[in-house]
Amino acid sequence: MQWWMGDVPVDVNSMDDHLQVTSTVLGPWANSTISLTKEPETGTNLLCEGKNKNGTHALSILLMSEKSSLAPQTFMKGLLQGVMYGVIATTLLFFCLIPFIVKHIRMKWAKRIAEVKKKKSREVRACQEPTMSLKPEESEKSIITPIF
Repeated sequence: MQWWMGDVPVDVNSMDDHLQVTSTVLGPWANSTISLTKEPETGTNLLCEGKNKNGTHALSILLMSEKSSLAPQTFMKGLLQGVMYGVIATTLLFFCLIPFIVKHIRMKWAKRIAEVKKKKSREVRACQEPTMSLKPEESEKSIITPIF
């Protein structure tokens, strides 16, 4: 584990005039703590980096003073950026879903139209069915007998 204050590495188990790092290792687990004894300069970047055979993982923290007028500005800037990124992501997702929504709506309309056409065709067929048979009645066969 390695701590960095700005671009400067901080020694493990060291006691500086404004920070203290304590690290312990128990088996496969490592624990490292940094304590600030003085208020840091506003905007100082604190970085914790852990490495093992599986890779490296780092966490960066931007330190802000409660007394600094920059803190509320930075918070508001971050909040606005978060809101804007959320709006952009939601908008992009919506635009990606539009073709699926349109397809779903068209399928619903096609089913409704098919049902209406089917119903109308039944009604038309019912109106067109003759009430009496169109088949010509068979006339009685006349028998012609020749006279001699």
